Order: sequence, then structure tokens, then C-alpha cells
Amino acid sequence: MSRRLAAVIVALVALGAIAALLRLRDGDSGGDSLARMSADGEPIAMDVPSTLGFFGKPTGEAILIAERQGVRFLRLPDEDGTSCWATSDRSSGFWSIRSFSCDTEYPFPDPQQPVIVLASVRGDGDLLTYNELRGFAADGVKRIGALDAAGRVRPLTDVVDNVFTAPPPSRIRGIAALDEDGEIVWRSDVIPE
Repeated sequence: MSRRLAAVIVALVALGAIAALLRLRDGDSGGDSLARMSADGEPIAMDVPSTLGFFGKPTGEAILIAERQGVRFLRLPDEDGTSCWATSDRSSGFWSIRSFSCDTEYPFPDPQQPVIVLASVRGDGDLLTYNELRGFAADGVKRIGALDAAGRVRPLTDVVDNVFTAPPPSRIRGIAALDEDGEIVWRSDVIPE
């Protein structure tokens, strides 16, 4: 009886190992693609403010995630182990933080927060108009779209190396994140109809 039990245990362990290898081969180690970001970035020398609004107390380190069209996309580690996410440009002759968002209720990336939108926006009646649109996205987000007045998704841009920048949309209800199948996996706070 004990030999039979040992054989069953060995078979189960072998099946588990095969399943783990197959998941790794397919590029998914079992983690949720909306809760991870593959672009680790690299540390760069940059002056980082000692505080960021009411939220962040950066360590002073800046991690460059990507650079697009003269804009740097940065992760700024915080003293409490969370991060602030920022864009930086050279509009004043040196690299300075332009906009930022710090981890609050859901640390980015998270299935509840797979996108960080860094944008300047203004209300336009019951719709929004963006002056710029940039941000970060988890691995499972492949495109960023705008939700038009009727709630339909209007694709704006692809996510490349976990960052995006798009022409500024106007008169929309919110921003949507789409997976590789074009399904909505997240929406920004949408203005009610």
C-alpha cells in the first residue's frame, strides 16, 4: 500500500512539474498580466524632489522606464516601498518632473489599477477634453482607447514597453485599457451618462 501511495505522489509531483514548465514556456508563470510590468528600467542621474504633493516621499532615485518623443517615463521609488510614476522633459533646459501619480489604494500595477494616466484634463460640459495623454500600463494592456459620448471605445494608441503616449482626445467620457483581444480590462473614472 505504501509503494502505491509513493507512486501516486511521484506521479502528481511529475505532473505538477510538467504543468509549471508548460506555463513558463508560454510566457506566463501563473501571475496575472494586469499585475506585472516587464519593463524594469534602469537607474539614471536626475534631481528628484524631496516630496511629491501629499503622497510621495521619494528616495531620490529615478528609474528610467522609457523615453518617447523627448519625454522620459520614470518610476520614483518611495521611502515606504511604493512608487510614484512620472514624466519628465527638458522644457526648462534641464530634466524636470512634468506630471506624476503616486501609488495609493492599489499599488501599480494591479488588476484594479493596471493603468496610470498622466494627463492634463479639463471638463467640457458633461465630457472631458485632454490637453495631453501619457502613462504606464501593465503587461496585459496592449492598447489605450477613449470612451466617446455614447460609451463606445475609440482606439488611441498601442502600449509599447509598458508606456503610452497619444494625441489628446477631446469630448470623451474616460479612458479604457484593452487587452490583446480588444476587450476592455479597465476604465478610468467615467463621467456618468
